Amino acid sequence: MFRRRDGIPTLTTPIVTPFDRSRKVDLKQFTTLLDCLVDRGIENVMVGGTTGEFASLSSHELERLVFTCKDHIGNTSNIAVGGAPSSTTAACEWLEMIESAGVDSGVVTAPYFHNSNSTEGLIEFFEVLNDASSIPLILYNIPAYVGETLPIEVVSKISQLDRFVGIKDSSSDLSYGLKLIDATSEDFAVIQGFDPLLIASLQMGFDGGVNALSNVVPEIYLSIMDNPTLADSNELQHRIIEPLFRLCSDYGFAPATKAALAYRGWLASATVRPPLTCVKPHDVAHAMQSIFDSVDISSS
Repeated sequence: MFRRRDGIPTLTTPIVTPFDRSRKVDLKQFTTLLDCLVDRGIENVMVGGTTGEFASLSSHELERLVFTCKDHIGNTSNIAVGGAPSSTTAACEWLEMIESAGVDSGVVTAPYFHNSNSTEGLIEFFEVLNDASSIPLILYNIPAYVGETLPIEVVSKISQLDRFVGIKDSSSDLSYGLKLIDATSEDFAVIQGFDPLLIASLQMGFDGGVNALSNVVPEIYLSIMDNPTLADSNELQHRIIEPLFRLCSDYGFAPATKAALAYRGWLASATVRPPLTCVKPHDVAHAMQSIFDSVDISSS
């Protein structure tokens, strides 16, 4: 699901986790949002990503989301799951859960809080997951949250294992991603997770994107994926993605994305869980109206 198809980059939407106003997981809103995305052409979704607030979910809540997603769109869409724990024991239990749901792939970061003290430790961590998995796995490089960047030599080594088929890079370092392309085989997907670098990355050989803001404007992202070299695509990046990303930088990704979804009418509530705080849709209404006025997308 992460490789280019017929020369066209692939897009995966890391779906937000809706909460009701009492901060309980809202499965009805979750399936409504899935329908909004699929109806507009999204074929690949990721449950339990960073924007999905996986760190604020219990293992039971993540399991309910995964099984609900599989039951709702699993016959027509590809499903990846994030939220892998930092211990090998818990990560293997997470693997058992997502495999039992019948999803297509799992997404794993390096352990956070207790970072590695050697590249050998990182490699061993991923080798344990590789040996335990019966489904494809995607590395996830997000040093701002994990605390360390996956070294190029580690990714090169892991890319040769049976189950690891790609990496999502959210480092915001384009040169790092280009080094990954050189250090891995053509069968190993390199995916851009930092929205402002999407078009530049696609033009330089990345296989696609896993982009939080495709929750809000899936039409724009799919248009860019169809032909990232068009001048129109550069204009869409400048007029839509960049200002949305600035909102996320100001307010946080999950809060801003949910506020934008509520503004568009796709979420009933922009509620997040602590330590995140809510962004009220009217706080971003002016910026959102300016964004939607610049393209032919309905705000409802």
